[in-house]
Amino acid sequence: MEDFIKLIKKLSIVHPAREMEFSDLTQGLFTEVEKGNINVNYHPQFPHLALFKYTHECATERKWNKFSLMARGLILDLQNKVVVATPFIKFFNFGEIESGSTSIIQSEFIVTEKADGCCHQDTILLTEDGEMTIKEICDKKYKGKILSYDIYSDKCEFKEIEGYFVSTKKNQWYELELEDGTKVKLTGNHKVYLPELNCYRRVDELKETEKFLLKK
Repeated sequence: MEDFIKLIKKLSIVHPAREMEFSDLTQGLFTEVEKGNINVNYHPQFPHLALFKYTHECATERKWNKFSLMARGLILDLQNKVVVATPFIKFFNFGEIESGSTSIIQSEFIVTEKADGCCHQDTILLTEDGEMTIKEICDKKYKGKILSYDIYSDKCEFKEIEGYFVSTKKNQWYELELEDGTKVKLTGNHKVYLPELNCYRRVDELKETEKFLLKK
């Protein structure tokens, strides 16, 4: 356990994909793909771009090593042998990997805000009691479940609400109009799910031709 925690701390300083030889990196990743610990997806238009993401089995069976830990949306250009994108390595809940007196938490640490953007208050969500706007859900502190997408099961399921938050910041909003005329209003830093790439991307970084999941 102590060696595992030391590994996590080391990988959290500099992303390991930026330090390894590209051949060693790809060999390690594809070895884990063969074991079923990592999924790899290829861009439909640029198949040399590969996205690596640890599997649900890897997470539940705790089959962690330096390659599965870094496979959290890691994107490689296999043709030009370039690391394209390095998201944060796998992170764990507080107390999840503690053992005895050993903890991943340092005596001194920095807390930062996790800001993944906002949907407009007029956005309509499907609840188990019918359609409601986000404003209605927050104002009423609605206690029911809302339709959510589970990336592991690849299904939309009704899930409980974990918390309510109304932003008072002046945000820059983006209105996305879909092919069928549906309009969605989100902040630029809000991330949407791209099923073809199996990853999330900020709204202000989307390209016109990219498809994101609205409802499955």
